[in-house]
Amino acid sequence: MPTIISRFAARAGAWLIASTIAYLCASVLHSQTVLAGLSALQVPITLGERLSMTLGDLVGLNAYALVIALGLAIALPVLSLSPIRRRIASPMLRGAIAGVLAMAVMLILMRQVFGFSPIASARGAVGLLLQCAAGGAGGAVYGLMRRAVRSR
Repeated sequence: MPTIISRFAARAGAWLIASTIAYLCASVLHSQTVLAGLSALQVPITLGERLSMTLGDLVGLNAYALVIALGLAIALPVLSLSPIRRRIASPMLRGAIAGVLAMAVMLILMRQVFGFSPIASARGAVGLLLQCAAGGAGGAVYGLMRRAVRSR
């Protein structure tokens, strides 16, 4: 029988991995969305510049990583509450929904607080949806990891 500490450690580990996956996806999608916008304006971008910007964003958007982790820390446990768990049986689907909602709420809140979206790629509908998809990917990983722990 798992102890409280082992259950907490499993959830914390799953949350940390999910947050990392969501951040990696969000950062790469952000970089590529911004670069696509520049390409649409006929700005030439080499492969080296693409890689450099992507790696720079992965390292430089660390505040965004913290915001994503906080959003997932709030959203993931909420979607595991009993009434929701009865309606949506799949932990992976619940996690994906939580991740999408966390990203959407977080990005909309940032836009309201700052008067603009500090994540440039999320200023348009496509970029916003891609950022939400990144949260969904992280949330789905959380759900898969939680299901794997429960099935042991």
